Amino acid sequence: MTRPVSVSSFLLSKGQIAVINSNILHYAAAAPECTLHSLVFSPLLITGNSESIFAKKYIQPLLSIRSFSGFQISEADTSQVSGWFNRAFEALANDVWGYEFVVRESLSQICLYLYRQFESRMDAASPPPDQDNLRIRKMLDFLHENFAHSISLKEIAAAADISERECLRCFQKMLQISPIQYLLKYRVMQGAKMLLEDPAASISEAAVRCGFDSPSNFTKMFRRFYNCTPREYRHMQIDGPVRHH
Repeated sequence: MTRPVSVSSFLLSKGQIAVINSNILHYAAAAPECTLHSLVFSPLLITGNSESIFAKKYIQPLLSIRSFSGFQISEADTSQVSGWFNRAFEALANDVWGYEFVVRESLSQICLYLYRQFESRMDAASPPPDQDNLRIRKMLDFLHENFAHSISLKEIAAAADISERECLRCFQKMLQISPIQYLLKYRVMQGAKMLLEDPAASISEAAVRCGFDSPSNFTKMFRRFYNCTPREYRHMQIDGPVRHH
């Protein structure tokens, strides 16, 4: 399920696709028996630079559409769009030779498809800044910069100059998660990233660097989010699954 900042939601079934616009805060979660595949990319991957014809004629107008925060691909077009998505996802995941071209071409097809869907709304004015959106961005920036340190709810709220109660309401409305839960999940994600970027670092070092008070607590939380231990995760991502012939 994907929830963009407009507080609309998409309940996706097998094979279905939703697209979230650039700079839109959102939250996604999959049922335990499901796997959620996603691609996050900069518009510059498609346009090359902000002054190109691709940027000015297609991508910038698309990103500025007021009504485009999130969009679920219609059933009639799912097969075609999922084909582009899967081609890009698999090329990137398998690190095939020349994957950069495959990813860029496939995502460009999706962007052009979206442009056609929203072409009639291109004159819509950009939406005014939303107060909750501005607040949540300030608090997320604070969390992302300080996640390795001890952080209280009071400090998170102070980042946006609001009360703790208002902080809780804002997070629940925008992300459907509490500030502390978000911080915990972000720490685990950063820990997973550290395990791969620095293979020589121990689990204990990774735990401290991403803000956990002990390796055992890190391992417990890591298992909750990744269904495996940090050591198992590192082994699977670096060495790959064991193959039987």
